[in-house]
Amino acid sequence: MENKQDLYELVELCRENDRTAQRIIFDRFKRAMFAICKRYAKSIPEAEDNLIEGFTKVFTNIETYDGSGSFESWVKRIIINTCTTTYNRELKHNTVERLSDVGEEEVSVEFSNSYSKEELYAALNSIALRQRLVFNMVVIDGYSYADVASVLGVSADVVRTVLYRAKQNLRKCLLK
Repeated sequence: MENKQDLYELVELCRENDRTAQRIIFDRFKRAMFAICKRYAKSIPEAEDNLIEGFTKVFTNIETYDGSGSFESWVKRIIINTCTTTYNRELKHNTVERLSDVGEEEVSVEFSNSYSKEELYAALNSIALRQRLVFNMVVIDGYSYADVASVLGVSADVVRTVLYRAKQNLRKCLLK
């Protein structure tokens, strides 16, 4: 992988709308970002759409990247926001189940070496889209309950409830 200076130069070229630099950045980050898109999407075509839309936003808004943090983290944030925007768009067109409160009891999901990457991915894809989205944002991507609640337009209590159910369902799936 190229060093930080090379990445900085690529970002500067992208600010000048250099297609070659954009292609290099896309190629460098596409695998990691596509993995994120697959976690959030309900299908591979949707993940591909989110990836392309996300990178379009990256290159359109590259002027706003100030270099204060990791460029990869900045790209990741845009990709995740794109995925959650897709979810919210679909949510407006679908009926959403009413969530009731559950206790604060946590369900621990053991992600040990006894499960392959494919088994974990299949389990994650077997749970409801909303549960997968919340699980990804809180457990995998490290968002706070308040951040997730803000993105989804719900309360932090609803996020806790959805996460609790996601963990329950993942556990059931993995213990089968």
